[in-house]
Amino acid sequence: MKGFTHLIIVLLVAASLPVTAQALQFGDSVEVSLLTCEPGEAVYARFGHTALRIKDNQGRDMAYNYGIFDFRTENFYWKFLRGETDYLLGVYPTEYFLEEYKERESVVWEQVLNLTATEKKQLIDLLNINYLPQNRMYRYNFVFDNCATRPKVILEEALQGVLSYESGYSSETYRELIHHYVGNDAWLSLGINIVFGAQADQPVNQGGASFLPELLRNDLQKAQISPDGSESGNRKLVSEMRMITGPYAKLVTTTPWWLHPLFFTLLWLVAGILLSLLPHKRRWQSKSFDTILYSITALAGSIIFLLSFFSVHPLVGDNWNLLWLNPLNFIPAVLIWIRSARKFLLFYHIVNLVLLLTAALVISLEVQLVPLAILPVLLLLILRTTRRLRRLIRRHVDTSNRKWKWRS
Repeated sequence: MKGFTHLIIVLLVAASLPVTAQALQFGDSVEVSLLTCEPGEAVYARFGHTALRIKDNQGRDMAYNYGIFDFRTENFYWKFLRGETDYLLGVYPTEYFLEEYKERESVVWEQVLNLTATEKKQLIDLLNINYLPQNRMYRYNFVFDNCATRPKVILEEALQGVLSYESGYSSETYRELIHHYVGNDAWLSLGINIVFGAQADQPVNQGGASFLPELLRNDLQKAQISPDGSESGNRKLVSEMRMITGPYAKLVTTTPWWLHPLFFTLLWLVAGILLSLLPHKRRWQSKSFDTILYSITALAGSIIFLLSFFSVHPLVGDNWNLLWLNPLNFIPAVLIWIRSARKFLLFYHIVNLVLLLTAALVISLEVQLVPLAILPVLLLLILRTTRRLRRLIRRHVDTSNRKWKWRS
């Protein structure tokens, strides 16, 4: 899961390679292996990386890297938001591939694959086809088509038999697996868990964890190749696993409690409660507070809305967080300052309160899992919306004779 650095390396090396882009040939005694790079500190490196390595007895040693992209692509950030990022297969000497991981002190594991000569030839032929200029680019998908899933798929296509293993992660959900890699960064974890919808709470099932490089490595370590799909004549997929960079000392850092999102959302809730206890004369402070509250939730809701309905990113659909992160909250953020809009706001707050209470029910029933840090914000929205609704009813609604009548 690399980016611009790998692209630069490829461009610098490509001109000096004594091979054509159409056909990379290897000599006898070819060794094929899977490289798994452990996660780094940068956000783009949090999930690790996977590549294929092919070397022969003539000194050729090449890395096949499906994780290259160019952020200089036209409209890159808009395409990234929509999930329309294109990645490339890059092929270059393994020493250049490993150099970056040595510099950032990330361990790289190599699993030598126990393939027959025919399977090795088939794999190389498939990689050469993938490396053709018209084939090397593909539409990246973080879960279903990435730098880890591509090597696995092409490996399975090259086998003369069936790859079988019992995954140790099939019962876990996508949200749980991803949390293992971002859980120490509370703010990153909060953002990911908010934009992920109910789809992220589905079990990954057999083979579904292979989008994460380390989990793919762990599963393939115990995998076997069966000639006919039965257990007879099985052979191990991995003949040897070794560390080729490292070991390095790891410093695991966590978000301190005073910088944790839960601490800030609790402070926000306490501030909202104290403000609600103040006399009604403090209208300016009350309106300012609610304008900020509604604006922030509307902004977050707009991002979720775009991801849910206008992007092809995985796991962001069916997002129940839209019930409380309402993109339309920009409306009350502005209209609470306009006296003539109070009648409209009465009906808006009624509808919004119903949505907020529905969100609380959805969360309590665990229809979609949410981070603990959002609960104070949901409670704050319910509190402030209820308070504004009560004030509007008391001032402008005549409830006598069991009939509601608006009065200016």
